[in-house]
Amino acid sequence: MKMLVRITGQNVILPFYHTVGNETPLHIKHLYRIKNVKQFEKELDFFIENYKPVDVIELQKIIKEKKSRKRCFHISFDDGLKENYEVIAPVLLKKGIPATFFITTSLIDNKKLYYRHLASLLIERLLNINDLKHVCEVLGSSDYKYENVVKEILKVNHRGEHKLDDIAQIINFDKEVYLKEQKPYLTTDNIKALIKQGFQIGAHSHNHKDYSLLSLDEQLNETRESILFLEKYFNTTNRLFSFPYHDFLISKEFFNVVYQQEKPLLDMSFGSSGLKKDEIKNNFQRIPMEDRKNGINFVKWQYVKYLLRALWGSNMVKRG
Repeated sequence: MKMLVRITGQNVILPFYHTVGNETPLHIKHLYRIKNVKQFEKELDFFIENYKPVDVIELQKIIKEKKSRKRCFHISFDDGLKENYEVIAPVLLKKGIPATFFITTSLIDNKKLYYRHLASLLIERLLNINDLKHVCEVLGSSDYKYENVVKEILKVNHRGEHKLDDIAQIINFDKEVYLKEQKPYLTTDNIKALIKQGFQIGAHSHNHKDYSLLSLDEQLNETRESILFLEKYFNTTNRLFSFPYHDFLISKEFFNVVYQQEKPLLDMSFGSSGLKKDEIKNNFQRIPMEDRKNGINFVKWQYVKYLLRALWGSNMVKRG
């Protein structure tokens, strides 16, 4: 690690997760692989061994002043799932690691079910249903095989959210019952407790829509609504934001608005492109740690990729 950091000059890394648990919740099971507690602790120990853990305020100073030659990391978590409070926070506190939790504000207090989580639940329920004809009709597919239905459900974006609701009705899946019984998301009290424990809270949009499918005004509204929500109900003072899904196609115009000098909407924002620089000085790229059997090797591979991309000058995320 020392050699890789020295050669690349990248002494700051930003790993991120969504959740951690010894059992994968059904609303996540068919979306991505999560780390169990033992795997998570092993990866944290790797970070601590090779980097200094810093909170987001110190991270901002380090990047702004460009004075730190020490290796450091800041860890964050997206979506606002209940395991952030029940599983992750206790581990972080035990190891003395600061973190930022990015919250999808419309999900707080389990007021609604995120449509991608509904997709996973439907896929699980459809395992026990033999006749998929009506489900396929909703999806506009003539292939009744379960594997095809799964692919079609996973293709649905927020514009087709109503299709998932229709399928839920067809197979008698009650979203409200699931929310009431499982309570998959953080509550207001959970978030206040995390803040009291010293963690930072950031916004992850209001409805977790794919920004690449939104107009500029819609992107700004989603961002603004989530930031102002956190300020109103949790008195957050640092305007931190992580993009849902990714920030691949976010334009300069968006950043010009949110970082306008007179009254900026954001202090810092975060993408998910791995170990890369960004043309926007206040937007930082994080390393996605899930869906990797060996997260430690994946971090090392990020450095190797950085070196390879350097040959083509492609280590900078450029904005159109």
